[in-house]
Amino acid sequence: MKPRKSFSQYNYRRKILRHLTYRTRIRVGQTPPLPIEGGIVLRAAAFGLVSEIQLEAMRKIIRRSLRKRGIVLYYSQPFVSLTAKPLAVRMGKGKGAIANWFIPCIPGKMILKIYGGVSEKRARHALRTAARKLSFKTHVTYFNPLQNVRRG
Repeated sequence: MKPRKSFSQYNYRRKILRHLTYRTRIRVGQTPPLPIEGGIVLRAAAFGLVSEIQLEAMRKIIRRSLRKRGIVLYYSQPFVSLTAKPLAVRMGKGKGAIANWFIPCIPGKMILKIYGGVSEKRARHALRTAARKLSFKTHVTYFNPLQNVRRG
């Protein structure tokens, strides 16, 4: 007997599928949307830091260029803090307050992924424009996690 899915899992899956079917109607002459398991990925090509301000700017650009279609997956959230003291404050009296949060990136690290309901051309364009907000080099590539899985 198979274990039964909880209601919340079922409801979440249903919501996602309903959203995708609504958004992925293909018109004549339109390129087919990206599959759910694969997607277009923005990878770091050099060492660098992504601040939360840059991440928010990238999110806005992607949403605008995709016209609220598709799903954007962030592979990491800012988890490294940077502290700073205010200007014109004398030395001593403890460490300063947290000024900003960052994601440290090494070459090959996936930053963003776009999949489901968007053509590959539009997803690549959105990631290229969003990558201009970063201070280091990046690559836009196709990623399919099921490609390297052995079967049998």
